[in-house]
Amino acid sequence: MPPVSCIPIPGGLHLTRSFLITSALSLLLSLQPAMAAKYALVVSNGDYQQLSDLQNTHADADAYAQVFSGFGYGVTRLRDGTLDQTLDTLDGFLDQLSSGDEVALIYSGHGWSDGVQNFLIPTDAPAEGSDRKLKRSTLALKNGSDGLLDEIAQRQVGLTVAIIDACRNNPFKAPEGRRSAAVSRGLARLTPQSGSFVIYSAGEGQAALDRLPNDPRSQKLSVFTRSFLPYLKQGLFLEDAVSRAQIDTRDLAETAGGHVQHPAYYDAALGHTCIAPQCQNQPVAVTPAPAPTPKVEQDDPEQKADAFLVLAMRLQGEDRIIALKRVRDGYPGTQAAQIAASQLAALEPKPKAEERPKAKEVEKAESGCIPLTDPRAKEMTIDQLLASCRSG
Repeated sequence: MPPVSCIPIPGGLHLTRSFLITSALSLLLSLQPAMAAKYALVVSNGDYQQLSDLQNTHADADAYAQVFSGFGYGVTRLRDGTLDQTLDTLDGFLDQLSSGDEVALIYSGHGWSDGVQNFLIPTDAPAEGSDRKLKRSTLALKNGSDGLLDEIAQRQVGLTVAIIDACRNNPFKAPEGRRSAAVSRGLARLTPQSGSFVIYSAGEGQAALDRLPNDPRSQKLSVFTRSFLPYLKQGLFLEDAVSRAQIDTRDLAETAGGHVQHPAYYDAALGHTCIAPQCQNQPVAVTPAPAPTPKVEQDDPEQKADAFLVLAMRLQGEDRIIALKRVRDGYPGTQAAQIAASQLAALEPKPKAEERPKAKEVEKAESGCIPLTDPRAKEMTIDQLLASCRSG
């Protein structure tokens, strides 16, 4: 065994050279800045106490949580949180953040805007009230002081990525007897803080689709998430992933009766933004497959409404308007009813009795379908109605 060299110090103590080297290295390492940690807060709300429920929010959030966990983020997951539960979860999340950390905020659920600020809606929010009441019952995304993004920025983190899928139709009832700013549709534009990258599932004033009329039951992701996640998983730079998802989302949304949904993003991060361990510029080709026509179960109101909407959009003129009204009024709370209402707002003219087609003319409609306004339709199943279109 080789001799161990010692260095004498006053007092008769001797230190080995290896001990001194180890101590010096430990001191140098302690002086180095700590490596930035990665944290993600993933929140989804679908089971609302007073507002309409949402179908795909939890599946969307679970998919994001899995991807960010794979990218090395510590994930905090909240499902169907009340206001108090959300605030408690947020406090715990913020307490673990340090300067320079990378942070992701993912939210899927209802949201609203007063035209200037955007708010995320917990599950115990009231169905109606003054704007002041609604603001106290919901969570500001960014307001310059205590909004979610403001609180994160105050921790001096290095990068904040927010994915906000809350651009659905306004869920609140307008206060009786007066107009409220809470009836704004979609979310308003946002000016991000430096070092942040904010993604909205739909553009300003647009409504994001939870699902498409022809979605099979196996499709659990919203229109934007199913378009965006494949590019995110491939490790594309965030700018490239969102840009490609914008096109795919637009194309899919247009199949829902011409619905307009153009995702938006607000980039205040320097250079290209990479949240994966390694990023690339070119993706593997991703082409969302068109949804097949589902087999409709007669006791499923969502699928029945979807099938009626498909038929309505194949009709022409006033027949289309009448059929859309039937979808809107007959299946309230469904995605198909929202799409039908949006179409009616753009298409419905002042009714003119002389323009209404006669029964014989209806039977010879260009679409080849038996119209929903035809008396025979009341006696037919959904599958028979669909078959009449295919045979035509």
